[in-house]
Amino acid sequence: MAFPSIPQQNYPTHNIVTRTVQIVLNPTVTASSAYAAGNSVGGLLKFTNIAGPQKSGVIQSFFVNCKTAQTTTYKLYVFNALPAFTTITNKATPSLNANDVPYLIGVYTTGSSDSTLTATINLLDAIGKSFTSYSSDLYGILVCVSTPTFNAASDVFVGLSVLQD
Repeated sequence: MAFPSIPQQNYPTHNIVTRTVQIVLNPTVTASSAYAAGNSVGGLLKFTNIAGPQKSGVIQSFFVNCKTAQTTTYKLYVFNALPAFTTITNKATPSLNANDVPYLIGVYTTGSSDSTLTATINLLDAIGKSFTSYSSDLYGILVCVSTPTFNAASDVFVGLSVLQD
């Protein structure tokens, strides 16, 4: 008994290329003066080209490192478009304008501080938040949960890692 021949199927192929990108910013902060809980640290943050040419990806992690020992945790508000109606000033409490709410794609809080090396490391890993953006950039507002006092205007580093589509 002969079996009928089965025609060859042509399935579409996709060349999906992804890459992890990490942008680290060093925003200017106010030195030698305590921040209040809820204050913005460094004003508006712009993570330039982090979303890549596809304008989409997955947020993997974010961190805040400080050159001096601190005990605060941090919240990072991430936007997929420039928050144009919200006032964001370093060392002031930001107030989110209702017109910017559609662009807020996540709020992420770091774990407890590790200050064992006289510097501070705050990290939130394994976020796994997919997003699309209106440009190749993402924007952020970093807020302190308690009351840090930075020694120098260049004490803080904020990093965001994205797996680009």
